Amino acid sequence: MKKNGLVKKLKGGSSMKIFKQLICGFIMIITVATFVSCKKSPNDPTGTVQKMSSINKETTLSKATSTALKTTSKASTSAEVTEPEADIPENPVSDEPFQNDNQENETVLGTDVFLSDDMIDLQGRDITIWSAWAPTDVLGEGSSPLWDAIYSSIKDAEKLYNCRITFRKPTISGNTWPPFIAAVMAGESLVDCMENGSPLWYEQGIVARLDTVIDFTHPIFKEVPIDGLGKWKGVYYGFPSYAHAATQLNWAILYHRGIIEQFGLQELREMDNEGRWTWETFRNVMLTLTVDLNGDGIIDQYGIDSQAAALGNALAELNSGSFIYVDQSDNKFKLNMRNFGFMNAMNFARQMVYVDKIVDTKNATGGTGFKKGLNASWLTGGYQMKYIKDWGISTDNVGLVVVPNGPDAVGNPQIQVAGGRVFVFPSTLKDKEKVIQVVCDALMFWDKNKTFFQMGNSYTPWDGTKRMGDTMTENDLNYWNRKSLEQNFYYSQWSQIPNLAYWAMVDKILNGSESISSTIDTYYPQFQTALDNIN
Repeated sequence: MKKNGLVKKLKGGSSMKIFKQLICGFIMIITVATFVSCKKSPNDPTGTVQKMSSINKETTLSKATSTALKTTSKASTSAEVTEPEADIPENPVSDEPFQNDNQENETVLGTDVFLSDDMIDLQGRDITIWSAWAPTDVLGEGSSPLWDAIYSSIKDAEKLYNCRITFRKPTISGNTWPPFIAAVMAGESLVDCMENGSPLWYEQGIVARLDTVIDFTHPIFKEVPIDGLGKWKGVYYGFPSYAHAATQLNWAILYHRGIIEQFGLQELREMDNEGRWTWETFRNVMLTLTVDLNGDGIIDQYGIDSQAAALGNALAELNSGSFIYVDQSDNKFKLNMRNFGFMNAMNFARQMVYVDKIVDTKNATGGTGFKKGLNASWLTGGYQMKYIKDWGISTDNVGLVVVPNGPDAVGNPQIQVAGGRVFVFPSTLKDKEKVIQVVCDALMFWDKNKTFFQMGNSYTPWDGTKRMGDTMTENDLNYWNRKSLEQNFYYSQWSQIPNLAYWAMVDKILNGSESISSTIDTYYPQFQTALDNIN
């Protein structure tokens, strides 16, 4: 039995109420940033799409997810997921009617996370999904393991629910929220689904509530690092981005191999592979690489580019010092801001930045010092590795190593990222409940019971937006993937936490003007309010 056999209706406020709320909202916010992401032919003679009951509802150790076997006749669509040729492409218009070429005996699997047993047949409807992060070069088969999995899941949904799904960059430039909201205010929908991250607009009645349609307690949502992503004040308003379902490195150090060799140092990744990459080794290497090259008393080359707050947070997380954790007893976020891992990380970061003076914080934004070859390394997000060629640097000349675990680390440290991207739906969407279910099923590519995995394929954590091998050597790629899987990493909900943690509190701690304890006392109430909003 389903938890709820009926599709619950979404609640919405009056237009005047929404309008008043929006006026206030626009004064306060122009855009909300996030830190740091079907078918049966219309000519089908039976006129139905069969949705069979779920098989093996009990979750077992050998099969972590419960899936419904949803079947339809063979349906290989002539439509492809549209690949834009530019960031702001023209909206595609097809003169050809949507048509499935029916053949017999094809089984297509969907993910059984719906709160309704109703059969869904969208009768050839076009569904458009906007994502500003959508790549322009990988929306098709053979692009990369990860995108092949996403593409396959979208094609499964098209066959299963009798629709055509176009996944693309927005067809308008600039901030997409104003026109999105204006369309809702007019009782219309600018697009069926949009990737963004803004719980504030759920409170204004602009985006639809999802947990009346989707069962977010299903075990399959625990298989990827998206703990509660898209929830705001107890309500799910967004579906987690594919970008967050694929594990990746949160913190990494990129380094110039030539500079490392010039100073007679061992390759940093080799130190890590040999188990010698520790905080003290990290510090000593950066001390060696920080030099006054011409003897004028001014440092010409720093060991590392990094914003002070980024270094502090990276060290804290890799020292089991994340001050936000999930209490397993009630599955809510809690604060533990005075744990040893966090306090020791702050002291060590202070030492590196203000005592040793081996961190270039002035050229840290965008890794300017590193990219110009002025500094030996750069602490940044692991995703930056894919842009190396764009900087005019040969991939053979840049190495990758993780931030080392600290002395207080227990097991694999837990990497906490408060923020992320989600897919939202306009509250005025036609066939809202049905479209939400179809799109969410299409985006849930990680379900191992879907066609991509049943064909014996797999995807790697890396390669979210670039073809594998284009920007990394094979050794770098293998190391990246291995380290990504070793980290206990997850995203939590959108909140004010990124600004509080990354720029305000930790920055103040590291500038040394106040004690760590007194700074924590100042920011504690703000953190608690932020957690109250996302719990």
